[in-house]
Amino acid sequence: MRASEGLAIVASGLMLLSGLACTDDAQEQAKARASERKRQAVEKVVGERIDEYWEAVRWSNWQTAATYLAEPDDQVAFLRSTSEPGTANQSIQDVEVQYIFVNPDTFEEAEVRVAWTSVVATQGKVQQDTLTQHWHKAYGRWWLDADSALRPGAAPASSSAPASSSGDPLDEPIPELESTPAPGPGDPQ
Repeated sequence: MRASEGLAIVASGLMLLSGLACTDDAQEQAKARASERKRQAVEKVVGERIDEYWEAVRWSNWQTAATYLAEPDDQVAFLRSTSEPGTANQSIQDVEVQYIFVNPDTFEEAEVRVAWTSVVATQGKVQQDTLTQHWHKAYGRWWLDADSALRPGAAPASSSAPASSSGDPLDEPIPELESTPAPGPGDPQ
């Protein structure tokens, strides 16, 4: 009996050890599944922002598209770039997000590949092209990096800002206003 009891103890010990090994494997698998679910959820959120941005670009709604840039200076540069000659003639017919890659380490950066079809009505030509954009999470939202290509045919907003010139009314200093008190009823005019 003692031999069988010893064998039972050894067998239960081995089962316990193999159970711990399964537990470690199971924990690793659970972590991997949780990370994948989180990546998919983040891709969905950033994908919705990307779709909204490209919908604004497709319909040349530049005011709305500019709001997807986090910094006001980048927004202004983007809006200035949309007034360049040639942008009014191009009509985007179709936009497709080809892939979204979310950084699995931080879940706060994404690389996006976008393809579109555009028509230049004045030239009767159809163009198909792609670009890669970088998005990042800040202030609790996803934002388009200003260093990315922002729209078809445009340079990044940060490099397209015009250099300030002395003739630019936006760069001129605001003059000091001089005021004098209004004459009272007994004051000479």
